[in-house]
Amino acid sequence: MKSFPALVFAALCAAGDASAATFVVDTGSDASLVACDGATPGDCSLRGAMENANLNPAPDRIEFAIPASDASYQAATGHWRIAVGATSLPRIDNAVEIDGYTQPGAAPNTISADTGGLDTILKIEVTPGTAFGTQQNGFEISPNFPSQGASAFRGLAVSRFAQQFQLWGTAAHRIEGCFLGTDIDGTVAAVNTSGGRGYGIVTYATGAYVVGGTAPAARNLISGMFGAIVLQRDGNGLAVQGNLIGTDRSGTQAIGHTSFPAIYTSARLTNARIGGTQPGARNVISGNPLGAIALNTTGAAAYAGTRIEGNAIGTDVTGMRPLSNGGTPGSPQPAVSIAGNDTCDIAIAGNTIAYNRGAGVAVIGCRNVDAGRNRYAYNRGLALDLATGSFADGVTPNDAGDADAGSNRLQNAPVVEALTTTGTTATLTFRVDTLPANAAYPLAIDVATGAGGQPQNLAASFAYTAAEAQAPKTVTLPTAALAGGALVLVATDADGNTSEIASRDAIFTDPFDY
Repeated sequence: MKSFPALVFAALCAAGDASAATFVVDTGSDASLVACDGATPGDCSLRGAMENANLNPAPDRIEFAIPASDASYQAATGHWRIAVGATSLPRIDNAVEIDGYTQPGAAPNTISADTGGLDTILKIEVTPGTAFGTQQNGFEISPNFPSQGASAFRGLAVSRFAQQFQLWGTAAHRIEGCFLGTDIDGTVAAVNTSGGRGYGIVTYATGAYVVGGTAPAARNLISGMFGAIVLQRDGNGLAVQGNLIGTDRSGTQAIGHTSFPAIYTSARLTNARIGGTQPGARNVISGNPLGAIALNTTGAAAYAGTRIEGNAIGTDVTGMRPLSNGGTPGSPQPAVSIAGNDTCDIAIAGNTIAYNRGAGVAVIGCRNVDAGRNRYAYNRGLALDLATGSFADGVTPNDAGDADAGSNRLQNAPVVEALTTTGTTATLTFRVDTLPANAAYPLAIDVATGAGGQPQNLAASFAYTAAEAQAPKTVTLPTAALAGGALVLVATDADGNTSEIASRDAIFTDPFDY
């Protein structure tokens, strides 16, 4: 019978209740080495430390101090590889913090998400021991203890498992400062063939899981697998912030995901934040052949409270150079696809969505997708495509009175009636052919400049009331606000149904000169 670790036993006896313990991994062996007494070299493996933590209800901590003399040391790269054998690592039964940054020589990233790539230095790599070890998962939260506290994983390079992380339960488990799917340096995919890639993070419950964060040290690199983040069951409160997804560590080269859009769900995803308004919240989601984000489920309010905000989608980390999504040969995919059969109730705002091979955003079947206020440019499909079938299908013409139904109610786009400029003032007349019975008024009309029907710079916004419905409306705005591109208009009703984007008058040159 396996003895109960002395460190945990002493803590329990002394306190009367479970007390947190720290276990220091001092060997890269995959054997069940559980002594972890801190006095005997090579007596505490990662497997053994996790087994110890599972015996203690308190939230424990696992640190690393593996010597260079250990067989796991990789001299060419100066890091330690823990090769997991045929038996998976123990499922996590109790909250634990596993911190790879404690290994001497490791250092968390210091670069903010809004300024560049990653300067992370990782020293602990965890992989299957076989060349293509997709028969097992990496780190798994146990489904048998769904109410356990939140675990955290930091400073680890994890690749070649079927799922690098499998998350269950209601706690806000965190994955921070890790490289998933790449080599230890984050410069190439760990696997360059179809076998052995696996998935990054797969979720099976509604926990408010956190992938990355706004602090530089929390940023992850998640690239080179079948998919980055896949939700298998309904999720609520997921946060994905500050990450590079589908690129290398510099954020300038593609290491895309090959079989799924980078972030994908066929279940409900409510109150999620992919990106955010804080400077450190931006994700770069680029280089993924099947697209950056695809949400695809059914039912009312499928994505209620979810926001996709402030990300770079289809560009490199500078936001200025192409790193396209959706480039599947012969079948270009939307960069962002929102699908359903009822209300979606999602906001997509403040993103740069550029250079993608298909549509920038495709709305397929559902309503209430507010997606007008993004910076779109040079997507080969429409900036915003309201599909009339199951796929993005190009321009949907306005209809009389806007009586048709479908994706975002097939909200009619504004039509420019006239535009004149006098000195510093521009006078714009537009109308929207939508009966009050066919939309939630007032409509918000955004006026932007851009190129090819894709708005890049918001110039002004105006309310279009039910009393004004179907009639021309004249507004004024500074001529300077229109400098730099074609005039682009988009309508969004009060329920968040954004129209396709109408571009009618090319009056200035294009500023999006990347």
